Parts: sequence; C-alpha cells; structure tokens
Amino acid sequence: MLDPLFTLIRNESRRIWCYRWLAAATTVALWGGAAAYVLHLPNEYDAWGQIYVNGQTPLAATAEGMSIVGEGYGSPYVVQKTLLNDVNLEKVVRRMDPAAASMNRAALEVEMARLRKKITLARDPGEDFVELHVKDKDPVRARDVVRLLLNQFVARNVDRAQADLGRAGQFLDEQVDSYAAMVAASQIKIAEFRRSHPTVSATTIDTGFQDSRPAPAPVAQAAPAPRSFAAAKRVTELESQLTGLRATYTEQYPDVIATRRQLAEALRARDLEEREALTTAPRSPALVAGYAPRRIMPVPIPPEVASEWTNLQKNDEVLRNAYQQLLNKRVATRMSQAVYGADGVGKYQVTREPTVPTAPIGPHRVLYLALAGVLAIGGGLAAGWLRAATRSIFVSTQELEQAVQLPVIGTLSWEPAWNARPTRLARAPRRIGGPASNPPIILKSYRTTWDYRP
Repeated sequence: MLDPLFTLIRNESRRIWCYRWLAAATTVALWGGAAAYVLHLPNEYDAWGQIYVNGQTPLAATAEGMSIVGEGYGSPYVVQKTLLNDVNLEKVVRRMDPAAASMNRAALEVEMARLRKKITLARDPGEDFVELHVKDKDPVRARDVVRLLLNQFVARNVDRAQADLGRAGQFLDEQVDSYAAMVAASQIKIAEFRRSHPTVSATTIDTGFQDSRPAPAPVAQAAPAPRSFAAAKRVTELESQLTGLRATYTEQYPDVIATRRQLAEALRARDLEEREALTTAPRSPALVAGYAPRRIMPVPIPPEVASEWTNLQKNDEVLRNAYQQLLNKRVATRMSQAVYGADGVGKYQVTREPTVPTAPIGPHRVLYLALAGVLAIGGGLAAGWLRAATRSIFVSTQELEQAVQLPVIGTLSWEPAWNARPTRLARAPRRIGGPASNPPIILKSYRTTWDYRP
C-alpha cells in the first residue's frame, strides 16, 4: 500500500542527488544571508513601571457614606481603558518627537498606532497593581515613554475627577436654588389658602350635642387641659427657626441639631406645665352635677376645598423631600471635592519607577538562526529538484518506459554508481633521464542494468 509512496520518495531523492552540490551551495548561501541579517538585528529593551490604584485611602475612608464617589471610581479597569487613549498617546508622541509638531493628522495617527503596539498592560489578578511595559530599541526612550504615560495618567485622572465633581456641584446648586423657590411658593400658596378658607385650620366646633351618659370618675380625663401660653410661644418660635434652618442646611448641620434639641426640651416643658395645670384646675359644674361636657365635633369642610387642601399639602411634602435630598447630595459633592482635592494623588501611587534597562530581551537569535537553517535546507533541496526537473533526467526505468513507450532492456547511468569508486591505475615508476611516463588513467564505473522482457 505504501510501496508507491516509497518509490516516489526514492526517485525524487535520486533526482535531487544528481545536483547535490547545487543544493548544498544554495543552502549555504541562504543560511549565510539569513545569519548575517539575524546577527545585525538591533537589540530590543523592555522598560516597565508599576502603579497601584488605592481603592480606599485613609481620607476616603473618613468620608465614607458622605461622598458621592464610589469605590469603583478610578479602578484598575478604568486604568487599562484610559491609559492608552489617543489624548495620552498624542502628548507622548509630541513630547518624544519634536518633528511631530509639523505632522498632519494622518501621520500623527500612524505614529500613535506604532507607539500603541509597543505598549503592554499587565494587571495582577485580584490585586490593584497595574504594570506598564514599553518595548523599544532605545532603552532610554523606552524609560521616558513609561514615565510620561504614568505621570500623565495620574494627573489626568485627578483633574478629570475634580472637573466631574465641579460640574455635579454646579448642577446641584442650580437645582437647590430652583427647589428653594418652589418650596417658598408652595408655602405662600398654603398660607393664602388658609386665609381664604379659615375652616381648614379650625379642627373642632361646639355642636351643642348633649350626652346623657354619666361623666367618668377621673376629673383629669374629662376636663380640658389648660394651655401655657409662654411654653406654646417658645415651641412656635423654635419650630419656625427650625423650618428656616432646614431650608438652608441639612439635618447634620450643627445649628439644625441644636435647634431640634431645644425644640424637644421646649415640648417636654410645655407638656409638664399642662399636666401640672390639669391637676390643679377646678371642676366644671357639669362634672360636679354628673354630666359630661358637650361633644366637640369637627367643622364640616366642602369636598372641593378639602381636595384642594390635600393636593397643596402633598405637593408641599414632595417638594420638601426633594429639596432635602438635593441638600444632602450637595453636601456629599462638596465632601467629595474636598477628598479629591486633598488626597487625589494619593489614590494613584507609582510603586515602581521606570529605569533604563541594561539587558536586552530580544531578538532570540539562536531560535532565528535555527529557523533560518531549516528554511535554507528546504531552499537548497528545492533548488536541486527544480534543476533536475528542468534537465529532464530519468532516474528509473519506469519513467523511461513511460516516456518512450518502449520496453527498456538496460540502462546506462549518467551518474556514477553510489556503491562503486573510481579505480586508478598505478603510476609507473619514472626512470632517471628517461622519457616521462604516461599520465594515470582513471576509470569510472557506471551502473548498468539489463532487464530483458520478451
């Protein structure tokens, strides 16, 4: 089954062997040229630096919960996506090549693409360290490119964070002013509605309805609680003051906290005075006679007035809640601006400064020379085979029979037999003073095959 394949290989090997010196010369020439090219290749150097993205700086941990910037802001993933953008690379190209100032946009993009191919980013899995490698034929240039990229990345990210937070703060300031005006307008509408509809403020009226049931035994539960006008006035003043502070500051503002504490104390003092006045109040004649006081019923309000009053209160509550949320976000934005302004560079730390590499990393000359040798051998064999194919020599009787369409009885080989050596005749000794002897006769043996086929 494999005999035809072995026969083909043997025939082609014989064909190449006829021009073995051509194949050898071609192999040596090809390998010599490739070796000269490989040995003259310039060395390649790798300069690298390492940057650490601190996800939780001490100052950021202090402002946790009060800042709008999350932990993922400026993460290693962001580093990998923004470090090699066109803005950073264009600055590096213009800085490293003075001729870049006169380049058009197309040539500048070609230089940026060439520089991007030399840069490699490597991130440690599970860590916040990012390595930046730059391969170049000039070690000093490779070091300078790494240094420029790291410095520009840190400066650009800090500036970007501050610019984004500044725009957010400006937007929140505008929204806070707008909602403050809407809250004030809502309060004016509520006050005007109360003046035009006094019934919404009066919650109870005397209906004159008499209850025939006897009065309860404890007088304190039936008698109306007398009011302390001084304590009630103090509570009202503190409530007004707290409302004004909340319109300007958040719930965490010191004045707001102090006012709420004073209001709580005033409410407790008012309740205490009312309980003391209740225990010392005289009994009502109706209670003494055993009758309960007249039941106090709420004043009926028209449905359309009640609906409008409910809508005004709901709108006011929604506006106040939104206004409070905007105030909280504005405080968080200012806290974030303070954090990035004071500790922005601390989030990005260059843990390894790039240095000038001393040992080259390439090219792999031994590997290239081995590959060149293999290719040179293949080229030499191909040259010998092509030369034999163009000369139309026959290496087997089968090829000759197929070519002449006649039976072949015997062949005379053009190439000396492999298993026969040229035979030299012994040189005759030369007589002194006699005639010169004949030159030696060299006999070559040629392989001859006879194959008779009737």
